[in-house]
Amino acid sequence: MTGEPPVPISLWRTATTDTDVPDQIGARLAAAIVTSYANPGHTVVDRTASPSIPDACAQAGRRHTTDPGPGMAALVVADRPATDEATTALFGQAAGWLLPGGCLILVDPALAGPVDQRPVHVTAAAVGLDYFQHIVAVGAPAEGERFVFYPTKAELAAAADPTGSGHVRVHRDLRVYLRRAGEAHA
Repeated sequence: MTGEPPVPISLWRTATTDTDVPDQIGARLAAAIVTSYANPGHTVVDRTASPSIPDACAQAGRRHTTDPGPGMAALVVADRPATDEATTALFGQAAGWLLPGGCLILVDPALAGPVDQRPVHVTAAAVGLDYFQHIVAVGAPAEGERFVFYPTKAELAAAADPTGSGHVRVHRDLRVYLRRAGEAHA
């Protein structure tokens, strides 16, 4: 994607399961996050409302914690805070928890609309976290290798509403921030 600097966008197909909780990170998405950004034995800090992150860590041999010490985490996974102040506080905490080269993954709410992320990136950069990647995680039931999505009556009504966007959302946006190597966090 163009920008300053350019940021890669990835598309992840993460089928939902029967046990996934709506509006939370699903089991397959959690597994993809944990195994893509933390190696076996690494510590993953969980700042989400999802029960899937601890399970993904256990299954993949990663250490899960919600109460980390300074500089001990390879990965922090967090739901995007609702306010700018809470986002600033989260970035400061995450920069302190992460090892140099570690990642913070900020997960947008399931039904979030478009948001100007530039101020968020500036806030992250101020504490040593560089915007690294945007992941679009498509989640829908799957039959074999094929996604199967049948909109609900409520989704069809929302899509047809002339005051709405006409868009049925079937993905989550994840933003990955990388802790600069060799830089101490104040």
